[in-house]
Amino acid sequence: MKNSISRRSFLKAVGALSAAGALAACGGSSSSSTAASSTAASAAASTAAGANIKLWTYPIGGWGKDETVQELISSFNAKYPDIKVVIDLHRDAIGTDENKVKPVFTYNGKKGAQIMILAGCDTDGERGFDCWEENLNFALKIQDKAETLYPDMTRPLNFDYFAYNEYVCNGSLLIEVGTESNSIDEATYSGSLLGNAIADVLLN
Repeated sequence: MKNSISRRSFLKAVGALSAAGALAACGGSSSSSTAASSTAASAAASTAAGANIKLWTYPIGGWGKDETVQELISSFNAKYPDIKVVIDLHRDAIGTDENKVKPVFTYNGKKGAQIMILAGCDTDGERGFDCWEENLNFALKIQDKAETLYPDMTRPLNFDYFAYNEYVCNGSLLIEVGTESNSIDEATYSGSLLGNAIADVLLN
């Protein structure tokens, strides 16, 4: 019988590996803690190539509620106004109940879950999303770097008229890592590779 993996566990693992991968690529180390409420938070800091980098992974409740995410991001921005990158990490769902799709790629003989980066736009100014062009540029750099380092890792970039939580800063993106059909091993492997690609973009 196939093990059932909760969305929280899936994204918690991917987020932690993404942060750890990015930090390791920057030459740092990481530490983590788990709150009594079972909401996990990990924080790490390093100085590499003249850059001060701090990373958090913070799986939260209220899945699907933009207000929950917005409140969390606002609280972080208030405490750490120098935040430059915000990644809203998701797990996609493709296909039907009878025919689900599992997007994978292989790197170094190991299968990973393909990722899809979402970049919105606000050409008419209705969404208060003034930094969408900068976000798109950031998304394209991550997409290009991930494909250069790990061919076939990415699905086509999703660029359309939406904002989600991407308006919070000019380095805010939504990234789908695999689908509900991918294994947690495939997703966490991709999480570590994604962290490497993001770190490379930030430092170069």
